[in-house]
Amino acid sequence: MLNLADWNLQGFKRWRLEREAAALRAEVRALCPPAAVAAEALPESLRASWVQHAQQECPGIRTDPAAWVLTSTALAQFFECCRLQTDGQACGLPSKAADMLWHVALAFEPAALDTWQRQCFGQVVAHRPNAELGCPPDEAIARTWVWACRSEGRPATASGLPLLFAIDQRLHTPTGWAYAYDPKRCTVGHRDLDAHGRAQGAAHYQPALALSALAAAGLFTAAEQATATNVLEAQTQNALRRAKADANGAASGGACGGSGTSSCGDGGAACGDGGGSASCGGGASCGGGGCGGGS
Repeated sequence: MLNLADWNLQGFKRWRLEREAAALRAEVRALCPPAAVAAEALPESLRASWVQHAQQECPGIRTDPAAWVLTSTALAQFFECCRLQTDGQACGLPSKAADMLWHVALAFEPAALDTWQRQCFGQVVAHRPNAELGCPPDEAIARTWVWACRSEGRPATASGLPLLFAIDQRLHTPTGWAYAYDPKRCTVGHRDLDAHGRAQGAAHYQPALALSALAAAGLFTAAEQATATNVLEAQTQNALRRAKADANGAASGGACGGSGTSSCGDGGAACGDGGGSASCGGGASCGGGGCGGGS
């Protein structure tokens, strides 16, 4: 039997976790209202299945109340991206945490999942592996990036991470993906998370998330396109200045001048050609565990 001290400690822990969850709920409501409202409509039976089975799918994954708020909102944000992608092209899922919730729902609460999706998003999104996306995984992730940004009310050229791209690192999700904006390369890359949710290894840069690639794919609004054009022009000018300085023999370490650090300014989530590796970390970390079409 629990003594009074143990009971009080457990009660305090529950209170603290619930208070953290309430604060996060207010945060996500302000950050991405459509996804937050949809997440709050998930049936309690699905949450109970997730708590019971998620760690069987992914040992070590968090299933506390705060993690539920973030994970359910992230999955709802992905389905919102699929809803907004109206031309039928695939969106990629960049979060292991959200994908694990999707797996559990498909396995244990498929009817509830379908009903929730129809009510909140007007469609049921099919879970498909990367090989069945009908496009390179990083292109599917790029579409998700654009719509996730807009679902939070900010342009797709912004440098901050949408919740769907930030959640794995925020929750230290085992074997998830830690996305980050790289100001030197002016693009979005990711590092793999180990079994303890710690980032490891070099970053992988996905070509389709570069500003020039997003612009070329026709994913931008007119305002976003103008921002992208300005950023890319500034980058080109900086590259020309650096090349000229090098040609003049400025070998003292100051050849880059004061303007040669980063040409991104306020412009963007990604610019240039993505730099570095063209790989997506072996493929799986481009699109997470599954993907859904936009219609």
